[in-house]
Amino acid sequence: MTEKIKLHLFVVGTLFGIIISFLFLMLGGWWWLANRGVTVYLDSNDIASVVEKQVIHYASRDLPLMIDYAKAKVPGIIKSELRGQVITDKIEIAGFVFSVPPELVLQVEKHLQNNVKIIVFSLLEGIDTELLSQEIGVNAAQIVKEEIRDSLHEEKVYIPIAGTLSLPVKFYVQE
Repeated sequence: MTEKIKLHLFVVGTLFGIIISFLFLMLGGWWWLANRGVTVYLDSNDIASVVEKQVIHYASRDLPLMIDYAKAKVPGIIKSELRGQVITDKIEIAGFVFSVPPELVLQVEKHLQNNVKIIVFSLLEGIDTELLSQEIGVNAAQIVKEEIRDSLHEEKVYIPIAGTLSLPVKFYVQE
């Protein structure tokens, strides 16, 4: 019987030792982690590349719709902005003043509106939406890289774990 008790005490003692050792390791690990924290390495090129692709996708999809919307609004804007711009009904040529009939003033206004509309439509039609989308995407990627570098590089953030315990996380940005 004493053999069984000795074995039982040995097993209990060993388990107790293992549990205590495990607890000390956990506490030591937690203390080390809480003091040192976690380091996160971010590759700004990877993040910027993903943003660039998404921006190009959405810009190439939406820019033609925006241009079509602008084309639909242009005639009304031109008409309202140029209405009443020809405010005189007299023309002076070589010192002689001539009265202009109101119908001619309206025709000049309509001709002016039509010319401006043609120019604006020509400009809108000339926009290469794919090239513009690419440029917008590249610019967005550059902005993202700069913002990540400026706002996150070597930044330490404390993430609350439980109560007053928090885990420090330090970011390093790689390019």
